[in-house]
Formats: sequence, structure tokens, C-alpha cells
Amino acid sequence: MRRKISLALACVTLCACSTPSLTPAPPTVVIITTTPALEALVENWIVEIPASDIDHFDLHTLAPLEMPGAIEDGSVQLAIVGGTPPEDAFATPLYAEGIAVIVHADNNIRSLSLDELEGLVSGRIANWSALKDADAAVQPVIPLPADETRIHFEQLVMGDEAASVKALLAPTPAAMIQLVAQYPGAIGYLPFSSLTDEVRALRVDNVEPSSANVRSGRYPLVLPVIAYALEEPQGALRNWLLAIQSPVETAAP
Repeated sequence: MRRKISLALACVTLCACSTPSLTPAPPTVVIITTTPALEALVENWIVEIPASDIDHFDLHTLAPLEMPGAIEDGSVQLAIVGGTPPEDAFATPLYAEGIAVIVHADNNIRSLSLDELEGLVSGRIANWSALKDADAAVQPVIPLPADETRIHFEQLVMGDEAASVKALLAPTPAAMIQLVAQYPGAIGYLPFSSLTDEVRALRVDNVEPSSANVRSGRYPLVLPVIAYALEEPQGALRNWLLAIQSPVETAAP
């Protein structure tokens, strides 16, 4: 009988000392979307800008025309775009991204005026020899029609002129770089955040393509980046957006 009592007392002691198991809190996942033009920029922000209390960003890349529907049906919580948000959405400016003019690495041109840039993309200037470069046919490469980089470039550079009918279409910045690197006479444009060493970015009106020159207002080709959602973000997501809006340089070439 004494042995049974001792075992019972031991059980009571262990049970009293044990702590109840706690169910871990589910991870905080924020689903956001952006366009192909801004994918590299947003990926940089996710990696470089701390987001306390957010365990993971789930980034979806959608065509600009698909984004409003994804926001409205709740598929994503936040959209980051370079275009105009729906009228009934909450929207806030995030960043001024530069649009880099790029050429083949062997091109000797270092700077273009806005008028020369319009002439090259429209086809009015058909050969680089007109700008005292080597004899090579100009090959414009442009984004797809709904791409926000193209929309802003045309507003800032092209005026009433259309791109050359001989222009090649690049569906993504990566495709833009591939095509410009392939054709010695190519000229194209893309966001600063997508630049690589495969091509060379030109000065525009003798202003270097840098984030500092975008912020100062000296560089003329700028893509305003905004975030929008059904309602104003709160908590950790709001703090992350505020960090992006700070003047700290996040995506300079």
C-alpha cells in the first residue's frame, strides 16, 4: 500500500509542475501584387526594408489591368503600381522611380536630349550615324501598351508621336534587356531597379540616371510609384509603407 501511495504522490507532483502547452500563433502573411515593370523594385523593398510583425510577403505579379479585380475580390491586400488607382480605393505615393534609357553595350553615345530620344523611338532618326555614332540602324524596343513605364515615357518624351512600327515589344524588363543586348542598334527603356550590366544606361539631357537626381528633380524621366488598397492599411503593413516613403535610398542603380 505504501508503494502505491508514493507513486500517486509523484504523479501529483509532476502534474502540478508541468506547464500547459501553448499553441504557436499563426505566421503573419501579407499578400501584395505588383506589375512586371516594378517587380524588381518591390522585391528589393521586401528584402531590404525591415517589416516587424510580418513573417512573410507573398508577392504576385499581375498585368496592370488585372490588379483592380484582385484587390476588389480580396485575392491580395495591397497593390503597388506606377499607374492610376481606382477612384474608390485608398492610395498613397510611395516612391519616385527613374526610367533609364538603355542601349547596346557597344554603342558610343553617352547622352541624348529628349528630342533625340523621341526621334530614335519614333523612327524619325533611323540610323545612329545621324548622332555621329557608327553606321547602324536604330532598333527601338518598347514595353507592352498597358505597361506603366511606357505610358509615362510616352507622356514625357513622345508627345503626339507614336513609336516606330518597327519597334520590338518587350513584355518584361528582363525581355527588354535581352533584346537591347541582342541588337547593336537597339534602344529601349525600363525602371532603374531592373538595370543590369548587360546594357548601358545613358544620360538624358546630360543628367546621370541616378536616384539622387530623380529626388532632386534634375532627371527628367520619372515613374511615380503608388500603393493602393480597399482600405487604408494598419499596423505592421502601414509601418512598412511608411518606411518605404522615407528618404532613405532603397533602389539606386
